[in-house]
Amino acid sequence: MSPFHPAYPTPEHAAAANAITSFFAGRPGVAAVLLTCSCARGRATRDSCLDIAILLHAGYSRRRAMI
Repeated sequence: MSPFHPAYPTPEHAAAANAITSFFAGRPGVAAVLLTCSCARGRATRDSCLDIAILLHAGYSRRRAMI
């Protein structure tokens, strides 16, 4: 399997993705931060949303992961 290299259409998309990833990295209960949709597929345009899903370990609530 080859490494994943997201394709962000603008520096703002890349900066937002980095900020979100940095915020959730190492937080208790966070299992993964997933980039989804057009950026993940390398088909994003300047008008694309940055679609990100935060997966939590079983037993953690959203509130506990944000603290």
